[in-house]
Amino acid sequence: MIQIRLFKVLYVFFLLSFVLAFDVKPDNSKNIVKIKVDDKNRTYYHLKRGETLEYNLSGKDLDNLNLKHSLKIISRTMIASNSNSNKVFGIEVSVFNNKLDENKNIIGFDLVTSRSLMYDKIVSSAVNEDKPGWNYTKAGFWFEELDDLNKTIKISLIDGSPAVELKLIAEEIALRKSESELEPITLNEEFVVAYKDVSDQEYKKSDNWFLLKEENPLQYKIKGPKILRFISRVNLNDVDSIDEYDFTLREDGRFISNYTYEVIKSDADALIDVSGVAVSGYKSSFYNVPKGIHYYTFFNSNNNNIYLKLEEYENK
Repeated sequence: MIQIRLFKVLYVFFLLSFVLAFDVKPDNSKNIVKIKVDDKNRTYYHLKRGETLEYNLSGKDLDNLNLKHSLKIISRTMIASNSNSNKVFGIEVSVFNNKLDENKNIIGFDLVTSRSLMYDKIVSSAVNEDKPGWNYTKAGFWFEELDDLNKTIKISLIDGSPAVELKLIAEEIALRKSESELEPITLNEEFVVAYKDVSDQEYKKSDNWFLLKEENPLQYKIKGPKILRFISRVNLNDVDSIDEYDFTLREDGRFISNYTYEVIKSDADALIDVSGVAVSGYKSSFYNVPKGIHYYTFFNSNNNNIYLKLEEYENK
C-alpha cells in the first residue's frame, strides 16, 4: 500500500512537472532541426536572415494563462569543428501584449519590450549528425519573465548574424511557500504586527517579529540548504526626517550585504499590536543559505527601531 501511494505521489509530481514546463513551437515555421546535445536529440527551429519566428503563447490551449512564467530562449549557430572564430551571432527578441476583441481573437499587438542579444561563437560538442565536420556553438541563453501568457514573441536575427537554431521553453513561476518562521538564538521579546486592509472588519495578526536596534543585533542559527526570507518594517515615529532605513547581514562573521529600503506607508493599516505604534509597509529580500549550519547576524547602525521577521523555505 505504501509503495502504491508513493507511486501515485511521484506520478502526480511528474505530471505537474510536465505541465509547468513546456517547449513552445513557432506558429509560422515547421523547419525543425535536431541537435544532439549530451547524447540526446533536442528539437530546435531554424531562423535565417529576413525571417521572423512568431510564438503566440495564448494560443497553446493552456489553463494557466494568467500566471507568471519564465521564458527560456536558447540559440545556437553552426561553426566548423576546428574553428577558433571570435565572431558573434545574435537575435532580436520582441515581446508583445496581445490586443483581443470581445471573442478573444487577436486584433493587434502592444510592444512590451525589445532586446538585442549577442553571443560569442564558441565551439561545443553539439552536432547535427546530418552535417559531418560541423558543430554547433555553445548555447546562448536568455530568461524573460512574463506576467501572463497573453503574449506574442517575435524573434529575428540581428544585422550581420548568421542563421541560428532556436528553442523556447516556458515554465510556470511557482510561488514560494514558507516552511517555518525563525526565532533568534537568544531570548528576545517577540512582537505581533496587526494589520487591516480597507475591506477588513478586524485586524489580522502576524507574530514572530523581533526588534532590531543599534545596541541589540539579532542572530539566527540556520541549517542549509535553505532559502531565507527576511521581512522588515520600521517604526514610523523614528523616520519623520528620513525616507529610508538600512541594516547589515553577516554570515558566520563574514559581511554579506547592507540592505537599504525605502520607507513606505503600509497599504494596510499596520501597527505593533500591544503598543499601537504605527509601522511602515513591509520590505523583504531572499538569501540562499548554503549547506551546513550557519549563523546569521543582523546589525542596525542607526538610531531607529526596525522590526524583523525571518522565514525559511525549502531550497528545491
